[in-house]
Amino acid sequence: MTEVSRLLRGTLPVLVALAVATGFVLPANAAPLARAPRTSAPDLASQWWLTSLHVQQAWRAASAKGAGVIVAVLSTGVSASQQDLSGAVLTGPDYAASGRVAGGPFWGFEGTAVAGLIAGHGHGAGGASGSTGIAPRARILSVPVTLEYDDPLNSDAAITKRLPDAIAAGIRYAVAHGARVIALPLDPGTLGLAAGGDPAAAGGSAAERSAVAYAVAHDVVLVAPAGDNGMGAGTVNYPAAYPGVLAVGATAKGGQLAPFTNKSSYVALTAPGTGLTVAAPGGDGYGTLASTDMSAALAAGVAALIRSRFPGLTAAAVVQAMERGVTGRTAPGGGHGALDAAGAVTVAATLAARQAPPATATPSPQPSVTQAPRRLGATSSAARSGAGILAGSLLRDAVIVLGVLIAALA
Repeated sequence: MTEVSRLLRGTLPVLVALAVATGFVLPANAAPLARAPRTSAPDLASQWWLTSLHVQQAWRAASAKGAGVIVAVLSTGVSASQQDLSGAVLTGPDYAASGRVAGGPFWGFEGTAVAGLIAGHGHGAGGASGSTGIAPRARILSVPVTLEYDDPLNSDAAITKRLPDAIAAGIRYAVAHGARVIALPLDPGTLGLAAGGDPAAAGGSAAERSAVAYAVAHDVVLVAPAGDNGMGAGTVNYPAAYPGVLAVGATAKGGQLAPFTNKSSYVALTAPGTGLTVAAPGGDGYGTLASTDMSAALAAGVAALIRSRFPGLTAAAVVQAMERGVTGRTAPGGGHGALDAAGAVTVAATLAARQAPPATATPSPQPSVTQAPRRLGATSSAARSGAGILAGSLLRDAVIVLGVLIAALA
């Protein structure tokens, strides 16, 4: 099986270091995923990250498996014809406006991989073959907002400098069309292991920042890849670094941080990001991809599980459940620790119980007569009547007792 890093435009020494550090096997010509040999369809047993994240246990506690939740994938497009995503993909407008179209060589690889990890439902008997997502009954809203990592258009500043605003438009569209979770893309200005991406697109935009705040205000969970430039200068990635966004770093199969993952302070948690077999565009395509974008996809799937099981839980509480449900702290730069689907659902259950309104007591039977409203400080006629009856009863008892005492003395 061929493992291809998401970003192959870095220098040869960087690629060699990555291969040695993580066991990646890069093809001789360093071909991108779009031209890499396709792999066979994975089965459930080979998708080791499902076991690592305790997804089966999470499904027992959240049996709806994401049903009723729309997850927006803001990426390069999602192939609705992919067999493991059939019937699950809604398509929004192409805000990237790059001219790339479905079926082309620079469309849908990143987006389809992300969508499969979130909501792939597999195929064949019992869905046992193919890509199985964390929330296989969720629906995907595909909104193209960026370029593939190997797209030659990344060097065209006229296109790339407007991608942050495209991401902003995509966020607002997703919120308006019912997305409860949004999987955000990598910063188009920092795509590479070393210096990839176009600096013209770096740093986000005012529109992007405003759109993120808009989504947060509308109770939407925002998940973003921390960035794949950890082996370079570690430049801050947007939208990952915006307040209210859950930034996810990448780990290898053994749990250690991937060399390329950004280790900035805004990283909230980590999830598997290397060695994953992912869905590719077309009916039955599969490949491998290494990126924090894959890690963020897994986290978005967990968020969908929680939102489906506990629909009344706020977005902030969903994020809190994921951060508190981690299995253990990773190395510095790994945030709170490693994502755990079962742990997150368990914490979410506790938070949902606390958030639920207290049960009201059963009201006592009321008299059928209509009573006039009471004024503050006023004494009701019923209260005055009750007091008079009580006083009369006490007076009668006192007279009787006094008579008995007089008779005894006589």
